[in-house]
Amino acid sequence: MDSSSPQQHRWRDLGLLLASTMTIMAGATLAPALPGMRDAFSQEPHIEFWVKFLLAVPGLCIALSAPFFGRYLMRNARKPLLVAGLIVCGISGTAGYFFNDSLLFLLITRIILGFAVAAIMVTGMTLAADYYQGPPLANYMGLQAAFGGFGGVVFMAGAGLLADTHWTNPFLIYLLALAILPITFLFLTEPLPKNNSANQTASQSTLSTSKKMMWMFCGFAFAEMILLYLIPLNFPFFIAQLSTQQTINSAYTSPAAVGIIMAVWLLLAALVSRYYAKFGQTISFQHLQAYGLLLIGMGFTGMYLTNQYWVIVASLLLSGIGFGIIRPNLVVWLFSFTPPALRGLRIGTLTRWYFIGQIICALIAAPLATILGYAGSYFLFAGFAFLLGLLLIVTNSGAINVNPASSGQLK
Repeated sequence: MDSSSPQQHRWRDLGLLLASTMTIMAGATLAPALPGMRDAFSQEPHIEFWVKFLLAVPGLCIALSAPFFGRYLMRNARKPLLVAGLIVCGISGTAGYFFNDSLLFLLITRIILGFAVAAIMVTGMTLAADYYQGPPLANYMGLQAAFGGFGGVVFMAGAGLLADTHWTNPFLIYLLALAILPITFLFLTEPLPKNNSANQTASQSTLSTSKKMMWMFCGFAFAEMILLYLIPLNFPFFIAQLSTQQTINSAYTSPAAVGIIMAVWLLLAALVSRYYAKFGQTISFQHLQAYGLLLIGMGFTGMYLTNQYWVIVASLLLSGIGFGIIRPNLVVWLFSFTPPALRGLRIGTLTRWYFIGQIICALIAAPLATILGYAGSYFLFAGFAFLLGLLLIVTNSGAINVNPASSGQLK
């Protein structure tokens, strides 16, 4: 039994939730520094490509390494890996502030950062599933998604302010990883060991019987990130295009105006995720995922059908509600039938597909916009979201149609 006090639990959860924000810090935090970095290394060939690659390379490293960290956790303690990940993240992340005269050095430290963030992500979610089951896990995952949304707004705003003074200053935000260390040392506990023979038997059985289920979850993770990243990649250009066509006021296309709207979109998704456990207690995982995808499809369709600014904004926010539902739902759904021995492996595999989706979206967004236009791209992916949502609704599978409120025991 866990004899920790409620106050210790709150500190433990705070440490895990803060650690979960490292995902946002891995990539987007550096975005405001890219123009200054490009100017600083202007003598380097193909510098436009390299500064953008520095932004993306941690995501690639996370996709490559997450399953390996998950497999490591099948047989090893959780807490040491999380602590090591935070230390390496803090050191490699801030290195660019102190050693900023070599593009190669920055690239190497960004690669190391990606591996460290992968360790933090996989271990943090595995520990959450060790600590909680059923509705409490749903509540925690809603909080984690909300922390991610709020953290994204804070980190991006902070990085923008820091980059105004010098392009190296946003690297200092990675000091947060080191600031979290005392909480992890003092309040995170290693889960009690389970019966190894029983775990091994359950693990082998689950591995052999649920591969199709796992592929389904990976597919949803992949689809979620493609749909999600279509917003930051295309929306600013979409609004700017409408302005040049004189269908909306040019005042709405300034970087500040677009940033505010996207921040509101992100905050709305975070608020919906925060209350995921409350509205999810009477709806199955399968149908929650379907409703979230349908809302995203409706939002994307609205952006295609109109050139009225406020209707487009309302459609964007509608998609934010959908993203707020599916982000915590998919992870809680996965953990509802995953035995303890397989949690790290499963979340590592899921994390890989989240970041593969992010990378693929970055590769296809521009070509599709060239062929279909920005509105046409949103309409195409609206159809994709509708198709996935409707398939979930018409599929009547007892194996995956589990109610969150009744999932307190893992199978």
